[in-house]
Amino acid sequence: MGIFRGNVKPGNRETGIGEFMEIILAHNLGFCPGVQRSFKLARAALSGNRKVFLLGELVHNREAIGMLEKKGARRIEHPDQAHPGSIVVSRSHGIEKQHLQALFERGVSVVDTTCPRVKKVHNLAGELEKKGFFLVILGNPTHAEVTALISHLVSLPLVVGDDSSRWEKEIEKIPEYTKVAVLEQTTFPRQVFLKFQDFLKGHGIQYEIHDTLCPETGLRQEELDRFLLSGAIQSVVVVGGKHSSNTKALYLMSQNKEIKTHWVEASSEIHPKWFAPHERVLVVSGASTPDFQVNEVKKTLESFDRQNIHQPQKDQTYE
Repeated sequence: MGIFRGNVKPGNRETGIGEFMEIILAHNLGFCPGVQRSFKLARAALSGNRKVFLLGELVHNREAIGMLEKKGARRIEHPDQAHPGSIVVSRSHGIEKQHLQALFERGVSVVDTTCPRVKKVHNLAGELEKKGFFLVILGNPTHAEVTALISHLVSLPLVVGDDSSRWEKEIEKIPEYTKVAVLEQTTFPRQVFLKFQDFLKGHGIQYEIHDTLCPETGLRQEELDRFLLSGAIQSVVVVGGKHSSNTKALYLMSQNKEIKTHWVEASSEIHPKWFAPHERVLVVSGASTPDFQVNEVKKTLESFDRQNIHQPQKDQTYE
């Protein structure tokens, strides 16, 4: 990573920024490969003459969904809203089994944009269930990825959230004398996953662990963690949708380190008074944040700092 220094006039009253403002851009920014794939499939569906519906949020980012709606896509929340003969694009988090069946019964064409890494988790869960394991899923029980996964299972798994104060009560639901396998939502915070493992060990529960965190999500969390541990950062700007689980994980990681942290969906939310003189500001983004949103944040910070912002080199270090 690298630190790139811009220059403004000392004591600039308009910006509230002192002589120098240092801006660091995380290397892993913008859409992840899975989201890029989903948008490519959605755009291809929109290239024809048939009506195209988005079943739920393709990704958790309003600006990104808006780009598809401008091209003619219409968002629906239930299969019954799709017109017979139309095209329905599923969300990247997966599609519930009953919704898929309902769409086929309505005579629509389904474009399944489920992230391949999410599908791998679905397949793994199915295999473990067939082997007789009781499944524990670490994740948000209302998240689309988790509800889609559960719909493809025969037995109801135990879904455990990130509130560790509830874990004692939750594990009481695990049947006695049964094999236990633990999976995680692909966008869940890494530190919660590790903490939950320690919790299970401390309670003498025998389990088989499967690290199903998406590598892309992991890279972004690990990169942020390195910056936070370095002590070189005074502020973090997290760019991404407020419903995005992986973006929320980045925000909470920074906030838990008591670093001044701002979570924005659009560059218009950024205020120059957030930044103090000589401050080092790190910009990170969720995996469902489009490149244009990150670029707009760059431009806004650039306007505060009066200098261009450059992407860091992978091999650069920071102090």
